[in-house]
Amino acid sequence: MLSELYEATLRNKEQIIQGIEEVKTDAKEVHNYWNNDSIDEDPHAIIGAEDGSMNKKEFKGSVLYAVDAEALTFDGKTLNSTSAGDVGIFPRQSFIENRLRLYMSLYEFKVSLKSIEKFNPDIFLMDGSLISELVRSLIPASYIPPTHRIKIEEEYLPKIKSIYSTGEISVKRFKDEVKVNTESGDIKIDPNIYLEYLEYLLSIKQLLIHHPVGISKTSTGAEYFESDLPDIIIFEKLTRSEGYSKPKLVSIDRALRRLPISHKFFDGLEFTIFYARLEDNATVLKFEIPGKIEEKEIKQILSKLKAISTGGYPYLLKKAHNDVVIKNKDINKISRMLGIIEKTGREIL
Repeated sequence: MLSELYEATLRNKEQIIQGIEEVKTDAKEVHNYWNNDSIDEDPHAIIGAEDGSMNKKEFKGSVLYAVDAEALTFDGKTLNSTSAGDVGIFPRQSFIENRLRLYMSLYEFKVSLKSIEKFNPDIFLMDGSLISELVRSLIPASYIPPTHRIKIEEEYLPKIKSIYSTGEISVKRFKDEVKVNTESGDIKIDPNIYLEYLEYLLSIKQLLIHHPVGISKTSTGAEYFESDLPDIIIFEKLTRSEGYSKPKLVSIDRALRRLPISHKFFDGLEFTIFYARLEDNATVLKFEIPGKIEEKEIKQILSKLKAISTGGYPYLLKKAHNDVVIKNKDINKISRMLGIIEKTGREIL
């Protein structure tokens, strides 16, 4: 079988490479959107940044997980860190990957809010897409029957609000109380995922009020060009200079109409998006900021970020990532520390 794949690779090599490299968008159209102004450095700002990580080891009946998050702030002299994490067991059910991402995001939001409250940064950077965070979070909850979601909301949402804290995952206090049957056909979902989802929404709402800046190295967004390729690839291939694109205001209210809380806040929620390169020939980054941001403000933000960037990427985001990343060897070490020797089901392969 592999020999046939190798033959197909050689046979289609030229076509595949052409498909990867080909950009059909007119370069003039790209430069109409791209501002080549050099970005001055402004070192007089308090910058914050965060990142999180997760990993898991699956066994036949359960999943061992580890999640962590860190928020850093730098005022030009002192680097401060706020961190949190958790190790535990989930039952082997549907949407484990989604639940872990939700759980990781919860820790990221908590340490970010705690850091913002304590150090009051001028700019706070979030790793990844804020828009994707909101939309992706809908997936597991949408499989829980509406009547069961309403029952959980009515009984537990007031509890979550009453004990909400940036210092802990609040729903862990009463996760064993939830007895709602959330089976939907052949799909079995732990009802606690909905508790975590409600706290997730409360957390991201609080965070968005502070206007964090989401930064992505990759994106599938296509708000600028009528192309099969994402905008970030087109800007990457057809520009080389440092600079930034003209901002666009996008609304994601249609995707968020099913959210169970804070309708007035989430309905009509808009983000300013733009792309930027902080050094000549460096990677193009996508930026997302809640609300409407003018071009003058964008240049001020980029000036502050350029002052703490290396190789065209904000150093604090890079450091936070390196600090928190949980590798396979780490989750295996945790498993050995716990003495877990249950079979994974892959031993016969």
